[in-house]
Amino acid sequence: MNNLEHLAATSVTPTPEPPDRNPLLEALGRGEAVNIFDLGTLYITTNGKVKGDTPQTATIPGFQVKFTCSKITNDAVSALGIKKIVISDSSPIIGTKTDLFTGEEGTAFSAGKAIRIEGRHLKISGDDGGIFFAHATEKGESDSDEAKWIKVSRIIRNVSKILEFFLPSELETGVPYCIVLKTNSTFGKATRKTYSLACSNPVTIAG
Repeated sequence: MNNLEHLAATSVTPTPEPPDRNPLLEALGRGEAVNIFDLGTLYITTNGKVKGDTPQTATIPGFQVKFTCSKITNDAVSALGIKKIVISDSSPIIGTKTDLFTGEEGTAFSAGKAIRIEGRHLKISGDDGGIFFAHATEKGESDSDEAKWIKVSRIIRNVSKILEFFLPSELETGVPYCIVLKTNSTFGKATRKTYSLACSNPVTIAG
Protein backbone atom coordinates (compact mmCIF):
# COMPACT_ATOMS: atom_id res chain seq x y z
CA MET A 1 0.00 0.00 0.00
CA ASN A 2 1.47 3.39 -0.97
CA ASN A 3 1.24 6.52 1.19
CA LEU A 4 -1.81 7.89 -0.65
CA GLU A 5 -3.74 4.66 -0.15
CA HIS A 6 -2.79 4.64 3.53
CA LEU A 7 -4.05 8.21 4.00
CA ALA A 8 -7.33 7.41 2.27
CA ALA A 9 -7.89 4.35 4.45
CA THR A 10 -7.29 6.20 7.70
CA SER A 11 -9.02 9.50 6.89
CA VAL A 12 -11.66 10.74 9.36
CA THR A 13 -14.78 12.71 8.43
CA PRO A 14 -14.36 16.22 9.85
CA THR A 15 -16.76 17.25 12.63
CA PRO A 16 -19.25 19.85 11.36
CA GLU A 17 -19.03 23.26 12.92
CA PRO A 18 -21.76 24.02 15.47
CA PRO A 19 -24.57 26.28 14.22
CA ASP A 20 -24.55 29.94 15.12
CA ARG A 21 -25.55 30.42 18.74
CA ASN A 22 -28.29 32.83 19.74
CA PRO A 23 -26.77 35.75 21.69
CA LEU A 24 -30.02 36.24 23.63
CA LEU A 25 -29.95 32.64 24.83
CA GLU A 26 -26.27 32.95 25.66
CA ALA A 27 -27.02 35.99 27.83
CA LEU A 28 -29.80 34.13 29.63
CA GLY A 29 -27.42 31.23 30.12
CA ARG A 30 -25.08 33.59 31.96
CA GLY A 31 -27.94 34.67 34.24
CA GLU A 32 -28.32 38.09 32.63
CA ALA A 33 -31.60 39.93 32.02
CA VAL A 34 -32.40 40.47 28.35
CA ASN A 35 -34.38 43.33 26.81
CA ILE A 36 -36.66 42.10 24.00
CA PHE A 37 -37.01 44.94 21.48
CA ASP A 38 -38.23 47.29 24.25
CA LEU A 39 -41.35 45.11 24.66
CA GLY A 40 -40.15 43.85 28.01
CA THR A 41 -37.41 42.02 29.84
CA LEU A 42 -36.65 38.32 30.16
CA TYR A 43 -34.95 37.45 33.43
CA ILE A 44 -33.90 34.41 35.44
CA THR A 45 -35.45 33.58 38.79
CA THR A 46 -35.64 30.55 41.05
CA ASN A 47 -38.44 28.06 40.57
CA GLY A 48 -39.67 28.33 44.15
CA LYS A 49 -38.36 29.35 47.54
CA VAL A 50 -34.63 29.17 48.27
CA LYS A 51 -33.72 27.59 51.62
CA GLY A 52 -30.42 28.62 53.17
CA ASP A 53 -28.41 31.77 53.83
CA THR A 54 -25.31 31.27 51.69
CA PRO A 55 -24.63 29.90 48.18
CA GLN A 56 -22.82 26.97 49.76
CA THR A 57 -25.69 25.92 52.04
CA ALA A 58 -28.71 27.05 49.99
CA THR A 59 -31.11 24.56 48.46
CA ILE A 60 -32.23 25.95 45.09
CA PRO A 61 -35.30 24.33 43.46
CA GLY A 62 -34.13 25.03 39.91
CA PHE A 63 -34.49 28.11 37.74
CA GLN A 64 -37.07 29.50 35.35
CA VAL A 65 -37.42 32.36 32.89
CA LYS A 66 -39.98 35.11 33.48
CA PHE A 67 -41.01 38.13 31.46
CA THR A 68 -41.89 41.65 32.58
CA CYS A 69 -43.76 43.87 30.13
CA SER A 70 -42.45 47.35 29.42
CA LYS A 71 -44.60 50.48 29.70
CA ILE A 72 -45.02 50.76 25.93
CA THR A 73 -46.31 47.17 25.78
CA ASN A 74 -48.86 47.80 28.52
CA ASP A 75 -49.87 51.10 26.90
CA ALA A 76 -50.49 49.29 23.60
CA VAL A 77 -53.27 47.18 25.14
CA SER A 78 -54.60 49.68 27.69
CA ALA A 79 -57.15 51.13 25.25
CA LEU A 80 -58.79 47.79 24.47
CA GLY A 81 -62.51 47.54 25.19
CA ILE A 82 -65.02 44.71 25.48
CA LYS A 83 -67.85 44.66 22.96
CA LYS A 84 -69.48 41.44 24.06
CA ILE A 85 -69.32 39.01 26.97
CA VAL A 86 -70.28 35.43 26.18
CA ILE A 87 -71.07 33.15 29.12
CA SER A 88 -71.03 29.47 28.32
CA ASP A 89 -74.32 28.00 29.52
CA SER A 90 -74.37 24.26 30.07
CA SER A 91 -77.94 24.06 31.41
CA PRO A 92 -80.11 21.32 29.86
CA ILE A 93 -82.30 22.30 26.92
CA ILE A 94 -85.27 20.03 26.20
CA GLY A 95 -86.25 19.73 22.55
CA THR A 96 -88.43 17.06 20.95
CA LYS A 97 -90.09 14.24 22.88
CA THR A 98 -90.93 10.94 21.17
CA ASP A 99 -93.01 7.96 22.28
CA LEU A 100 -90.78 5.01 21.32
CA PHE A 101 -93.77 2.64 21.39
CA THR A 102 -95.79 4.55 18.78
CA GLY A 103 -92.91 6.44 17.13
CA GLU A 104 -94.84 9.71 17.40
CA GLU A 105 -93.51 13.04 18.65
CA GLY A 106 -95.70 15.02 20.99
CA THR A 107 -96.76 15.43 24.59
CA ALA A 108 -98.85 12.27 25.14
CA PHE A 109 -97.01 9.03 25.89
CA SER A 110 -97.94 5.37 26.29
CA ALA A 111 -98.10 4.30 29.94
CA GLY A 112 -95.14 2.20 31.06
CA LYS A 113 -93.35 2.50 27.70
CA ALA A 114 -90.06 4.17 26.79
CA ILE A 115 -89.74 7.71 25.48
CA ARG A 116 -86.90 9.72 23.97
CA ILE A 117 -85.97 13.33 24.70
CA GLU A 118 -83.66 15.15 22.31
CA GLY A 119 -81.96 18.45 23.03
CA ARG A 120 -78.68 19.82 24.40
CA HIS A 121 -76.70 19.22 27.60
CA LEU A 122 -79.17 16.52 28.64
CA LYS A 123 -76.75 14.07 30.26
CA ILE A 124 -77.82 13.25 33.81
CA SER A 125 -75.12 13.05 36.49
CA GLY A 126 -74.64 13.59 40.22
CA ASP A 127 -75.97 11.73 43.25
CA ASP A 128 -78.97 14.06 43.44
CA GLY A 129 -79.47 14.26 39.68
CA GLY A 130 -82.13 12.45 37.72
CA ILE A 131 -85.18 12.56 35.47
CA PHE A 132 -88.36 13.40 37.34
CA PHE A 133 -92.07 13.86 36.68
CA ALA A 134 -93.59 16.73 38.64
CA HIS A 135 -97.28 17.60 38.71
CA ALA A 136 -97.97 20.58 36.46
CA THR A 137 -99.60 23.64 37.99
CA GLU A 138 -102.45 25.59 36.39
CA LYS A 139 -99.81 27.87 34.87
CA GLY A 140 -98.12 24.90 33.20
CA GLU A 141 -95.14 24.98 35.55
CA SER A 142 -93.70 22.13 37.61
CA ASP A 143 -94.64 21.72 41.26
CA SER A 144 -91.73 23.17 43.26
CA ASP A 145 -91.99 20.53 46.01
CA GLU A 146 -89.25 18.07 45.04
CA ALA A 147 -90.48 15.59 47.65
CA LYS A 148 -93.51 14.97 45.43
CA TRP A 149 -91.55 14.43 42.24
CA ILE A 150 -91.59 10.93 40.73
CA LYS A 151 -88.11 9.78 39.75
CA VAL A 152 -87.35 7.71 36.65
CA SER A 153 -85.55 4.51 37.64
CA ARG A 154 -84.92 2.93 34.22
CA ILE A 155 -82.71 5.10 32.01
CA ILE A 156 -81.57 3.24 28.90
CA ARG A 157 -79.65 6.03 27.15
CA ASN A 158 -77.95 8.97 28.82
CA VAL A 159 -75.86 11.21 26.56
CA SER A 160 -75.63 14.93 25.96
CA LYS A 161 -78.11 15.10 23.07
CA ILE A 162 -80.43 12.16 23.83
CA LEU A 163 -82.17 10.66 26.86
CA GLU A 164 -84.18 7.45 26.61
CA PHE A 165 -86.05 6.00 29.57
CA PHE A 166 -89.12 4.06 30.66
CA LEU A 167 -92.03 5.92 32.20
CA PRO A 168 -92.49 5.21 35.93
CA SER A 169 -95.46 3.01 36.79
CA GLU A 170 -96.62 5.54 39.40
CA LEU A 171 -97.69 8.06 36.75
CA GLU A 172 -101.45 8.54 36.44
CA THR A 173 -103.17 8.62 33.07
CA GLY A 174 -104.68 11.91 31.99
CA VAL A 175 -102.81 13.91 34.66
CA PRO A 176 -100.53 16.71 33.39
CA TYR A 177 -96.89 16.42 34.40
CA CYS A 178 -93.73 18.37 33.68
CA ILE A 179 -90.58 16.40 32.93
CA VAL A 180 -87.79 17.80 35.10
CA LEU A 181 -84.12 17.18 34.35
CA LYS A 182 -81.68 17.73 37.21
CA THR A 183 -77.97 17.38 36.53
CA ASN A 184 -74.55 18.72 37.47
CA SER A 185 -73.00 17.71 34.14
CA THR A 186 -71.34 20.47 32.11
CA PHE A 187 -69.26 19.44 29.09
CA GLY A 188 -67.89 15.97 28.41
CA LYS A 189 -67.19 14.27 31.73
CA ALA A 190 -66.88 17.54 33.66
CA THR A 191 -69.27 18.27 36.53
CA ARG A 192 -70.01 21.21 38.80
CA LYS A 193 -70.90 21.45 42.49
CA THR A 194 -74.34 22.91 41.81
CA TYR A 195 -77.21 21.42 39.80
CA SER A 196 -79.06 22.78 36.78
CA LEU A 197 -82.76 22.20 36.17
CA ALA A 198 -84.78 22.07 32.97
CA CYS A 199 -88.56 21.63 32.85
CA SER A 200 -90.66 20.60 29.88
CA ASN A 201 -94.09 21.86 28.95
CA PRO A 202 -96.88 19.71 30.43
CA VAL A 203 -97.19 16.15 29.12
CA THR A 204 -99.79 13.46 29.76
CA ILE A 205 -99.83 9.68 30.02
CA ALA A 206 -102.21 7.76 27.78
CA GLY A 207 -103.84 4.56 29.00
